[in-house]
Order: sequence, then structure tokens, then C-alpha cells
Amino acid sequence: MDEHEPDQAPAITPEPGIYTGYLAGPQFYKGAKARWAALPIAKELLLVREPANKFDKFAVMVFDPTDNLQLGHVPRYLAPRVSEALRSDNDFHVECVKGDNCLSICIRSEIKPSEEEGKLAPDPDLEPEAV
Repeated sequence: MDEHEPDQAPAITPEPGIYTGYLAGPQFYKGAKARWAALPIAKELLLVREPANKFDKFAVMVFDPTDNLQLGHVPRYLAPRVSEALRSDNDFHVECVKGDNCLSICIRSEIKPSEEEGKLAPDPDLEPEAV
């Protein structure tokens, strides 16, 4: 059996960073092109994973959160990284805003130390001296 079957994509690890890309497919959603053109730069947008998408299992929908109008999708070349970062079992925070005629997507790590890791070890230099 081949290590990578055609229907299986290799594992994708989200990487923190800022990514930019075009808004894909606004022509397929009624009113999306006009809304996109009218949105101010830095308008926060809503991203929603769409794993059942028949064209791309990593598809990520882009919405105007004002009234949940779908504007389009994250471009295919960014979708796997963004989709994986949006998964609920990953420790990432994803923000998306309208850039100057593009999407600007910020992926930040939200990994928090465990309770044990969060405890500071006593500093021997600060320990009271025995008398």
C-alpha cells in the first residue's frame, strides 16, 4: 500500500504568522462583491471551516459578521493552514480582517503552560538564610 493514498493529504501543522491572500469566489455569493468593495479596511471577518466542501476538504468560508453574509472563501493555497488552525482541538487563535483589496489572516499560538509548568521554582538566592 502506498504511504500517501490519493485521497489522503499529508498532515498539516499550522504555523503562527500573518498571511495575506485574495478573497476567493465572491462572484458565487449574491451581494458579496458589492459588500466586499464597501467594507472598510481592517473590518474583522468571520472564518468557518467547511470540511464537507466537495471541492476542497480544507475549505474555509469567509463571512461579514454584521449579518453573516458569505463573502467567499480563503484561497486554496492558504486554506489547509488556516483550516487546521481553526480546528477546536488546536491551540491557535485565528483573526481575519479585510486588507487593502486582500484578506489578512493572523494565526497566533494560544498554548498555555500546564499547571505544573506554570509554577515557578524557588530561587535559592531569595531563600531566607538559616540563622
